[in-house]
Amino acid sequence: NQRIVKTYETKGAPAWMLEVLKKAKVKALVQMAHLPYLIEYWPSLDPERRAREQAMVRPALVLEPFFFSGFEPDRSKARERTMDLLKMHPQNHAEHLEFMHAAVKRHKEAGGAALKFICAYQRKLFFDEVPDGEAKRLYDKGPENLDKNEMLRLQDNLVRHLVRLAREFEFP
Repeated sequence: NQRIVKTYETKGAPAWMLEVLKKAKVKALVQMAHLPYLIEYWPSLDPERRAREQAMVRPALVLEPFFFSGFEPDRSKARERTMDLLKMHPQNHAEHLEFMHAAVKRHKEAGGAALKFICAYQRKLFFDEVPDGEAKRLYDKGPENLDKNEMLRLQDNLVRHLVRLAREFEFP
């Protein structure tokens, strides 16, 4: 175990991961990622390392912090960084839908492989059909003014839009 930890610390997490995956004969890995991973991190790598990561890693875009956290502060700053990269800071439901479209489009253009939902431990995985008009009213109330049921209704609407985007951009 000490040898593994030392190797991990010496090589760094990404290089260590690629080495372990190669030894285990893993052909590809779906990895949850925020948009900055594809449009900032990958381009920052030297060409050889970038090629090795791109050959192994299939990024799956996670947008849920934008609507499952109740818009709470994002400790990783991924939400804020994504909005800055897209130059979009949604203030209403329509702008949020435009933001999601832009994020998914950019993810696809940068080599993204999938969209990922990580809400299994936060809520039920059945998403009701919620009309955009209702979702707009809920969004306009702001997260701090929504009760649990209202937040679920808003999330349901946003997730269904995200599923449509997955289909539009041919993501699994």
